[in-house]
Amino acid sequence: MLVPVTDTYAKPNGANCVCEAGIVTHMGSDGSRCTAECDGGKGSKATANAIGDGSDASADVSRGGQAKAAASNDGDSSSEADGGKADSTANGSGSSSQAVVSANGTGKATASSGGSATVHAPSKCRATANASNNGTTANLCIAPGSRAVGIADGGNAQATSRGNSCKTTAKATGNGSDAEATCNNKGSKVTAIATGGGTAVGFDDQAPECSPNGGTAIVKSPMGNCN
Repeated sequence: MLVPVTDTYAKPNGANCVCEAGIVTHMGSDGSRCTAECDGGKGSKATANAIGDGSDASADVSRGGQAKAAASNDGDSSSEADGGKADSTANGSGSSSQAVVSANGTGKATASSGGSATVHAPSKCRATANASNNGTTANLCIAPGSRAVGIADGGNAQATSRGNSCKTTAKATGNGSDAEATCNNKGSKVTAIATGGGTAVGFDDQAPECSPNGGTAIVKSPMGNCN
């Protein structure tokens, strides 16, 4: 039975935490904090690094998972891997990133300049999120071989992949822009791009929706394209 061991003390400058078994918590002399928690299983490893006042990084692994979390300049980053690989990075005040994976999934979330990036990969698939300039992106893949990619630069992007080996990409640039891409069928591909306040919503099982709203909106999908 694993008995967690907590090791808490001040570290020079930033805070660095690494574990393969137990719990490690450090406080940096600069006001940063990190936590790494591991179940002690073969191959499990968690690494969390934080630098800068208010920065918080946490990594949690089990069943051979590998998780990395990095936070800087008041960012908040977390990674959880119940098997698979999770990577999360947050830089800047108001920036938050979260990567949650299991069943050999792969997830990477990156946030900066107030962005919010979230990924979930509960299957052998890959989810990627990149949010900046107060943008928000939340991306999910749940089927083997699927991929979901979301990029939000001041807007909102959401990519959801539910079918085996299907791929979605959502890109939103500019305040008020909204891009959403969803696939439910095996092997399909859906891309949605919105800029300047536009709205682009694409599917692989229903007609796309494009509203430029003075900007641009583009969808490419098996059910048709629009702009």
